[in-house]
Amino acid sequence: SGAARRLMRTRFKNAIGSDQFILGITEPTRANTGCPSNVILTTHQGDYTINTAGVTIEGLRITGRLYIKASNVTVKNCIVQGGPDTGATRFLVNISLNTTNTLLERVSVIPVNPSVYAYGIVGTNFIARRCFIGGTALPTEANYLKDGPVDALNFEQQNCVAEGCCLETTQYASDPVQGGGVSHSDCIQISGGSGYKIVGCSLNAQSQGIV
Repeated sequence: SGAARRLMRTRFKNAIGSDQFILGITEPTRANTGCPSNVILTTHQGDYTINTAGVTIEGLRITGRLYIKASNVTVKNCIVQGGPDTGATRFLVNISLNTTNTLLERVSVIPVNPSVYAYGIVGTNFIARRCFIGGTALPTEANYLKDGPVDALNFEQQNCVAEGCCLETTQYASDPVQGGGVSHSDCIQISGGSGYKIVGCSLNAQSQGIV
């Protein structure tokens, strides 16, 4: 109904700001998702671990991986780059399975060392809101969709939500997980469970959009 649409519009503008992004109507792109370009960032070298419940982390460029090990955590207006290639599967953002009520808002998850081992976000009981997960190359560049994560979002156990996110994946050759074949590069992987919601997202997957 019109009233329901107005309520959704108001709720999302209040959560994000006044830049007129309307969930389910505005197409998520690199320009209107992820860390806003006008945010002044402080660089944190290496991995960053959150152990304190209820904190808000804002305005960080994390050169390593982000680990969330407490509940009721908000991370907004940040960039996570994932650190060096380890030669083994690594998620750039790791949300522990015993946590609840994690919010990732306007977060860019872009591997600085993309490879067949680089994945995006994994966890349970979280909301990813207007996040960008992908590579650095623009659609006009030859390397577009060749420098991002294998999977963008990994939903595990329960209660994972993606709202207004722009998700892009890269397919790599010689993936040991796939027996030496190409990587299985999905925008959203769901590992059983319940309570999942995907609203108003843009998916550009090299395998499946949602699996």
